[in-house]
Amino acid sequence: MVETEIGQKLKKRRSELNLSLRALAVQTGLSAAFLSQIELGKSNPSLNSLQRIASCLHVSINYFLGTTSDMNSSKGFSLSTPTIITKGKV
Repeated sequence: MVETEIGQKLKKRRSELNLSLRALAVQTGLSAAFLSQIELGKSNPSLNSLQRIASCLHVSINYFLGTTSDMNSSKGFSLSTPTIITKGKV
């Protein structure tokens, strides 16, 4: 399910920027076939690949990893808020 969400977000953002798969492939150094597989939910990008994609699409990696409901709910988490642990206590 997460793969599908990442793929949908990738395709949406790529379309917003009017980028073809080939153009994004050139910018990221990843193959167009691999990017297509991600968009279709058939392949999972590594964090390194996802960071390269995010950078070229001018978004944070959090754009792909979080959902609005996850980030705003009390059960969710924010990747941008650090947690400080002192002597075993959060």
